[in-house]
Order: sequence, then structure tokens, then C-alpha cells
Amino acid sequence: MRLHLRRLRAVAYNTYLETVRQRLFLGFVLFGFLLMAASLILKDISIRQDLKILEDVGLAATEFFGTLIALFLGADLIGRDVERRTLHLLIVKPLTRTEFIVGRYLGLCLTILTSVVLMAIGVALALLTAHGSFSWALAEAIFSIFLQLCLTGAISTFLSATASRPLALLGATVVCLLGRMTDVLKNASLILEGFPDWLGKGLYAGLPNLLSFDLKTRAIYGDPIPLSLLGYLVFYALAYITALLALAAMAFERRDLK
Repeated sequence: MRLHLRRLRAVAYNTYLETVRQRLFLGFVLFGFLLMAASLILKDISIRQDLKILEDVGLAATEFFGTLIALFLGADLIGRDVERRTLHLLIVKPLTRTEFIVGRYLGLCLTILTSVVLMAIGVALALLTAHGSFSWALAEAIFSIFLQLCLTGAISTFLSATASRPLALLGATVVCLLGRMTDVLKNASLILEGFPDWLGKGLYAGLPNLLSFDLKTRAIYGDPIPLSLLGYLVFYALAYITALLALAAMAFERRDLK
């Protein structure tokens, strides 16, 4: 077990170093900070809504750019090594394919955590500039965003292990978009004429409900966020992540890398 954890840590650490050094990651984080800087100008032209605008823009930027990081870096997580044929040097004993998948995903989660922490610091500094404060509700909302991004990363990792890089990115993007429309899909047959009712309900049951992780409005307007809800979101995210990584590992074990 100790050797197993050591191999996972080595893969995760190397993945983290690779991803945070990519220009894509640095660019997304930079754009997020620029967006929050722009919100400092917007709050000056609002009436009694300056802090709410800063919080809204900050949380939205954290979620949006974090999602882009999870999608683009996650879809590229395994496909890059397959196309460059460097994977044959990595998948050697005693490192197994399952350890490689899990280690890669953990490294991606560390990268996501880095982006979320940096953006949270940016939100806190913006609020401090406007004589506001970083509340516990904002921390809870950012934590739920982090859970959502880890789930998004698991979707990208699964598709990266089963498809080419362009298809993995496209598929992960579509799944994430549909995951934010699960309530609409449930009743799609009532909205769209001819849409199969079984298809809408099947998508509703099978796709992760990413919209349930959206606590931004509650945090901004001071609505209470019970710890039971956060506990449910943690369990929900872990259940989907475990299932996706298990499916990714099984598919990757059977994948021909020649």
C-alpha cells in the first residue's frame, strides 16, 4: 500500500508540475484576475450594489475559468502522452494503468485547487479594496465550485482515457453543458414537440447535475447554506468521480496503445 501511494503521489506531482506550467493555465488565471479588476470599475457605477457585483463577478470568474481549465487540461491529460508515444515509457512495471489514471486525475485536481485558491485570493483582495470582507458564505460557495470542477475534471479524464483529444474535449464540453440543463432535459418532451420522453428522463438520470453545485446566489444575498447541503454535494461528487475513474481505468486497461 505504501508503494502504491508513493507511485500515485509521484504521478500526481509530475502531472501538477506539467499543467501549472502550461500557458493555457496561466492564461486562464490571468484573464480571471483581469475580469475581477474590471469589476472594480463596474462597482463604481452601481448604486449600493458594489460589493454584490464584486462577489458575483469573482465567483462567476472562478467557476468559468476553472471549468475551462478542467475541460482543456483534463481532455489533454492522457491523449497527449498517447499521441506523443511517451506513455509506453510511463506504463511500465510496477506502475499500472489504473495508477496512471488515478495519479493523473489527482494531479489535475491539484491544478484546479491552485486556480481556485488564486481566484479566491483575487476575490478577497477585490473586496478588501472596496472595503468589504470575505465571508464564510463565499468560502462555502467557492468550495462547492471546487467540487463541481473536480467532477468536471473526472468527466474530462474519463473521455481522455477512451477517446482522442479533440473528441474528449468536445464530449466533455457537451456533457458539462447538458449537466447544467438536467431540469430542462427532464421535461424536454413538454417543451420540444417530438422529443422522446424516455431520452430526456434518461439523460436526467444519468448525467451529473452540475447545477446543484451553484451556490453563488445564496452566498451573495446572504441566504444560509446548511452544512448538510455541503455534505450531500461532497458525497454526490465523490460518487460520480469514483464511478467515472473506475470506468476510465477499465477502458484504459483494454485500450490498445500501439
